[in-house]
Order: sequence, then structure tokens, then C-alpha cells
Amino acid sequence: PRPSPSPIPVLPNYASLHQRIFAPRCISCHSGPNPPHGIDVTSYEDILNSPVFPALVVRGNPDDSSLYTSCKSGKMPKGASPLSQAELGAIYLWIKNGAKKNESDPTPSPSPSPTEPPDDDD
Repeated sequence: PRPSPSPIPVLPNYASLHQRIFAPRCISCHSGPNPPHGIDVTSYEDILNSPVFPALVVRGNPDDSSLYTSCKSGKMPKGASPLSQAELGAIYLWIKNGAKKNESDPTPSPSPSPTEPPDDDD
């Protein structure tokens, strides 16, 4: 019998993360007109421009990025098996390295650490 092919590793770039994690494990819930908590991960632009707090992605700072921290804590994907260490590592490195859409893009400046949004009650 032929040995089964080894699984394709998840790479720390958007295309790999989208194909191997976001599309199969996240988009079924986090897409459409009313995604949970307003978090839509359908596209790169949706992820980077998400209005949620804490921010899904803080470029250069995975520990302040809720996309990474919610997966690392096991909170996401909800109702499914947690991400593997390799998957978490790929998300971590992608964010740490600037969360670029394409590997050939210039590295963006790190985002400032998020601060609590102002209260509208003042």
C-alpha cells in the first residue's frame, strides 16, 4: 500500500490561513449579513477592517489580536475542535510579521496597541 500523503502544512500567510483555517473552520459562522458579534472573516479586508474591540488583528502584536487570543484560549472555533499548535503558530507569525495580504507586500508598520474605545455616554 502507498503511504498516505502528508498533510499540507499551514503557512503564516493570508492565502494559506484562509484556505486551511478561515474558510473551513470559521466562515460557516463568521460571514453573511449578521455574523456573531459583527465578526466577519470572509475576506482579508473584513478581517483587517473589523470594527470589533478588541481588534481582530493588531499588526505586529498577536497577543493584542482577538483573532489569535480567542483561538489560543480555545474559545474559537466554537463547538469544534481547537486549532492545532501548528495552526495557532501560523496565525501568530502572520500577525507578528504584519498580517500582510500577499507575502510580496511591504511590511506595514505595527499597529498601536488598542485602547478602550471612548464611552458614548460622556
